[in-house]
Amino acid sequence: MPPTSNNSYYNVPGVGRVASKELKQYRKLCSDFEVKNKGVFNEIRKLLAKDGALHNHLKVDYFFTFKHERLYTKAGQPKKLDVANRVKHCQDCLFNSIGIDDKHIFCSIIEKVSGENESVTIVISSHTPITSIELIGMFQEVQESKALPS
Repeated sequence: MPPTSNNSYYNVPGVGRVASKELKQYRKLCSDFEVKNKGVFNEIRKLLAKDGALHNHLKVDYFFTFKHERLYTKAGQPKKLDVANRVKHCQDCLFNSIGIDDKHIFCSIIEKVSGENESVTIVISSHTPITSIELIGMFQEVQESKALPS
């Protein structure tokens, strides 16, 4: 599990911003995972390069799995657990391992998942970006469908 952005760096007088022990450990784990799964990463690189997919736009979805008790109180109410601040380090390590720039990401979903073991599942797919005009049109269609009588 990547560290939160809140726990990633600290300032050292005369030196500047320094990666925390937690971030260094996470980067090392990612590097070790890449070495152990070299074949998988080679396949990902091939798939992304196929048909110029690397030059297209990507959608990267992140599913952060936490134990149920970390997500919910005993009364079943959601606990404060910000996963959005974990994405950047996860993304940086992934795209460093694959060997491409994260500028290709045009869409993402970040989801909290209840499970037995903490982990991150990442799904990469191609994406067709929309324009602002298309976006406005989508909202107009929703509003119009709500206004129509049943």
